[in-house]
Amino acid sequence: MLRRDFLVRFAKSLSALVAGSTLATNRGEASSLQATANTPSDSRKGKGLLSPHMFGGICDGKSRPLSLYYSSIEEAQRDYPAAISLQDELDGVAIQKMFDYLSDGQSCFLRGTPRVNTTLYLSNKNNVSVDASAAVILIDNGPRFCLVVHGGKIDRNLSGADWSEQLVQSAYEKETPCRGLKIDGLRVNSVDSARRSTQLLAYFCDDAVINAEISNSNGAGLELRHCVNVQLEKLVVRNFSTYGLFIYQCHGVRVESLQAYRGGRIYAIKQRHKFYPTLDHVIHNIRAVDLRGFDDKAWATGGDAFDDESRRLGRDSHAALNRNFPGHEIAENVSIENVTMMIEDASLRDNSNPSIHIGCYAKNWKISNVVMDFNGGGLITIPLLIGGRGDIQQGKASNATFGGGHIIEAISAANINATNANAFVNYAVDSVVNGLRLERATLGCIVSQLEPEKMLPVGGIDKFELKGLVADINLLMGGIQDRGIRILKNTRLFVSENLVVRVKPVNYGSSQNCCPIYVAAKTWKALGVNSIEIETADSRGSNHRNSIGLLVDSSDGDINFSVAVSAPSNATAIYAGKDVTPALHIQASQLTLYGVPTSKRVTMDGSGKPTLFQKNKQGAWIN
Repeated sequence: MLRRDFLVRFAKSLSALVAGSTLATNRGEASSLQATANTPSDSRKGKGLLSPHMFGGICDGKSRPLSLYYSSIEEAQRDYPAAISLQDELDGVAIQKMFDYLSDGQSCFLRGTPRVNTTLYLSNKNNVSVDASAAVILIDNGPRFCLVVHGGKIDRNLSGADWSEQLVQSAYEKETPCRGLKIDGLRVNSVDSARRSTQLLAYFCDDAVINAEISNSNGAGLELRHCVNVQLEKLVVRNFSTYGLFIYQCHGVRVESLQAYRGGRIYAIKQRHKFYPTLDHVIHNIRAVDLRGFDDKAWATGGDAFDDESRRLGRDSHAALNRNFPGHEIAENVSIENVTMMIEDASLRDNSNPSIHIGCYAKNWKISNVVMDFNGGGLITIPLLIGGRGDIQQGKASNATFGGGHIIEAISAANINATNANAFVNYAVDSVVNGLRLERATLGCIVSQLEPEKMLPVGGIDKFELKGLVADINLLMGGIQDRGIRILKNTRLFVSENLVVRVKPVNYGSSQNCCPIYVAAKTWKALGVNSIEIETADSRGSNHRNSIGLLVDSSDGDINFSVAVSAPSNATAIYAGKDVTPALHIQASQLTLYGVPTSKRVTMDGSGKPTLFQKNKQGAWIN
């Protein structure tokens, strides 16, 4: 026999021997595994504290499919009833068996790095506690979810509409939510590239407390559906593609800290719970960095969904009937406080910008203490949209209830370099914006009523209030009714108070005009101390020729302004439009025109004239 042939035969014999030894080892482990899987430690069980290791889990980050231990799925299911394939990871089926073994009021813990490639379910457990602070769950090979917590009954082999139909029918009609769940320190990291709906999903889960950190979800972070009184102590979501937090038909969600990095949309809030007329959600301490939006460029959305489920699920569907209850679209009473949004990655600033959009079905929202940093980027989408988001035409056709009554307070934004005329604030419903501060910014429009009229949910706006505005910006030149603050005729009452507007004209196309305020609301009440200043343009405003400090076309009201205007050719401090009547009282403490060959303090257009006051003494100005 040649030496080469001998070595080949020896290598084959050695491989067979090793394979047999490995198989025998795995079969030996299987016997041990079977004993462990079926008999948790009595001492630990007595303390009410369970772990996956008691059910055969190893949790060291390595892949161990059931095929290493079982020759058929039927054999595996005798130890792990939830197994559906011999490719299921051992750690995953061990965790699932632990979850199924849990009794109400019992606790369990995870440690190490369990590897999971199947969806985990916590089904109908009450007052259970999961301590995952010493573990990181590794998600591999594309399960649709990591963990589903739910009340009601479902077939775990189903998904999508069929699955949702089962949940909504069993939980709503029999009122069987799970209650009192606590999940502490759960960390989930996808190590595959599969796209999944979400990592954590809670369905009919009431009075829960969750603390979680999710990375690389390729979908959403946490979804809450039909839940009541859920407390999120801390939710951190990194590298996701859809939503960090999705809240659907829930009531009383409390969020103490919500962080989203390099993802789609930080949150989406949709519709009310069937058994509660208001949402009553409170979200504190949001930090969002380098987001891109999802479906569109908005970073945060809420109150924008009508969602006719009868079209999607069928008119006789239990899910459609339970979700399409009268007034389901209403999203009332949401409080959001302490929000920081910023772009750190300079490559994103031309494709995304910080933004909060409130939908047409939202009612009585309060958002306060917001800081936005654009890192030199422009306005890809509207940074603050109030009441104008959602399918308004479908809502009108379905006799939906539209919202309004929002209060937005203490918003500051900086480092904006807009190259279009988009407004920083667009409003479409009754609302109050108080304490808006803009600096180190180039803008075409500061605040504007949304147009055209068909985009307004109820066709008109009874009252819009703008208070405490400080805008020290570069203003893109344009039409005298198209820039700065634009309050249009669909706004019946405009109340402004303590506005400080200082602009420097900047070239935009071939326009030569700068006008920072245009008001055509029927009634305008300007309270407090208000000032407008148009500074002398530098080289960036070389086209600048004409300035109007204030253009008003309101028929009645009281306004009080201090105006200082500069222009190379023509300047007017106050321009009164053709719809102005003597019922509009204009008072000015000071009107200053400088560096202007042709100037007028007040210009009248048409037969209608306002009643003029200067330094509290009635009388007309001399032009």
